[in-house]
Amino acid sequence: WSGFNVGIGFGNAVESGWLASFVAQIAGCIFWLFLVWYIYRTPTNKSIDESPGKRNSKDADKIAPLPENADVILSVRNLQKNFETPQGPCKKPVVTHALRSLDMDVCRGEVFGFLGHNGAGKTTAMSILAGEILPDGG
Repeated sequence: WSGFNVGIGFGNAVESGWLASFVAQIAGCIFWLFLVWYIYRTPTNKSIDESPGKRNSKDADKIAPLPENADVILSVRNLQKNFETPQGPCKKPVVTHALRSLDMDVCRGEVFGFLGHNGAGKTTAMSILAGEILPDGG
């Protein structure tokens, strides 16, 4: 259109398809903004047990009792740690339960290890036991 000395007006914008492209770009931006807003408004840390101190009665059967003459050098009961992290554009704090009711005993001469998937709280538990961070309970 530059050779015809005609600017972009409503009539030639429709004929050239420029207006349709512009409207499609605006609609796409609105769609993605809405999608991001919806994702950040939806809670992501839903869990089965919402109360961190609550224990399952079936778990007590899985723990082997200590021998009567056991020399316990480390005993941990109901160890808990929660982290609050801001998430999303509104920066609302989201509570992440790093440890929930950790119980363990370590006897003299015993070798033990922590096994678990990523994010299970192994490093958090060791950091609490080493005194690097403070627990929220236990």
